[in-house]
Amino acid sequence: MSRRALLAGMITLGLAGAAQAQTIDPEAEHQRGIALRNEHRDAEALEVFRGLYERTGEVRALARMALAEGALSRWAEAEEHLQRALASSDAWVAQNRASLDAALSTVRSHLGSLTVSANVPGTELSIAGQRVATTTTGRPLHVRVPAGTIDLELRSPGYVTARRTVTVRPGMEVTAVDVELSPEATVPPPPSPPIAPLIEPGPAEPPAPVIDPQARSARAERRATWETLATTGFVLGGAGILTGAIALGLRESAVGTFNDNGCELVSEGPLVLTSSGRDCSAQYNRAETATAVSITGFVAGAALTAAGAVAWYVSTRWAPLHALGCAPSPGHHGLVCGGRF
Repeated sequence: MSRRALLAGMITLGLAGAAQAQTIDPEAEHQRGIALRNEHRDAEALEVFRGLYERTGEVRALARMALAEGALSRWAEAEEHLQRALASSDAWVAQNRASLDAALSTVRSHLGSLTVSANVPGTELSIAGQRVATTTTGRPLHVRVPAGTIDLELRSPGYVTARRTVTVRPGMEVTAVDVELSPEATVPPPPSPPIAPLIEPGPAEPPAPVIDPQARSARAERRATWETLATTGFVLGGAGILTGAIALGLRESAVGTFNDNGCELVSEGPLVLTSSGRDCSAQYNRAETATAVSITGFVAGAALTAAGAVAWYVSTRWAPLHALGCAPSPGHHGLVCGGRF
């Protein structure tokens, strides 16, 4: 594809997307959001009004977005958006100012004012685990928060995190919090290791231990026995699992034939009949036998495989000795015996 054709395609797609965006009816979106509010689906209504405001910038979309935020107890956001809407000279706002003022009063009854000061510029303030703002030099932070008891956290690199719990009263009364952060304690470097004292050289190394063929042969025999048991367990376990898998396949085939023939169990007597009276006992018995063989194969295979694993582990404990012997100790106070594996 040429660059000119690609550019033309992109322009076409962009114009199509713009035309689709222009076809959205704001009034229909308002009615959809209002219907969601009436159904108490306030979170969905908030997204409708937010999207509408981002596309159109309508003040009434901003006001209805604020009312949905208030219904979701997002008081600080609701207050900010209601204040912005009421500051507008829009005709819809003028017509509904009384109800919007009442809504703003209700929102403010759930909010209080908080000022936070810290001795370290750039301190991060978090309220109830949510990062809110960062302090600046000489100016306290002014924030609107839900009234009641709230948890504050102030942190700055190199300082101990400060935590406070304060009670904020509703209304315009300001609750002030002044926090002084303490520097973190510096950890001193670890002391230098002591200088090792000089040690006079001792006597010569003892002679290397000699190989003991008898001990090595006994260990090799034991290991061979356990390895044989392990191999047998793995082989028989694999055969059992394979038998179980084959029997499971036969059972599925028998069940399929049973179902395809329209067979069903009846409560009178041991017969298995179709709706037309045909005897399906043979298919049923084959499925039952295959089920029993499959379960036995899987259980026996798992048990034998586990036994083989145990035997293999035991065989590793009987690794052959490469060398075993004794020699005089360096201090000439006895013998030193050892082995290499």
